[in-house]
Amino acid sequence: MSEQEIIALAFVLSSFVGFLVFYLLSHPNSRVHHKLPKIQIKWLELLPSVRITISGKVFHIHHWFGFSIILVISILIDTGILGSVFTKGFLAGGIVQGIFTPHSGKLVYKKKDND
Repeated sequence: MSEQEIIALAFVLSSFVGFLVFYLLSHPNSRVHHKLPKIQIKWLELLPSVRITISGKVFHIHHWFGFSIILVISILIDTGILGSVFTKGFLAGGIVQGIFTPHSGKLVYKKKDND
């Protein structure tokens, strides 16, 4: 195998792992997602999702959105852990999984009374 083929294989495998990990952690039908603790400090929720509530509106920072930003930065910087093909593959897998999650495009919505 050539070095290029090894890098491509590492990217594909780490993408698959990223997809699987974030399917388990964030998909609404996942058993693991419902077992995650809820960490919230006033208007900022950190787990199981990152949400900011301001003036009756909820800004949901989906993992695919944050990962997209980190992936672009990792491509530009390409050093340290961000330069790793495993990191880039893991981020790419998380992005793909997040985009295919129901309601993944909804970033802002009105706060419900039970939120």
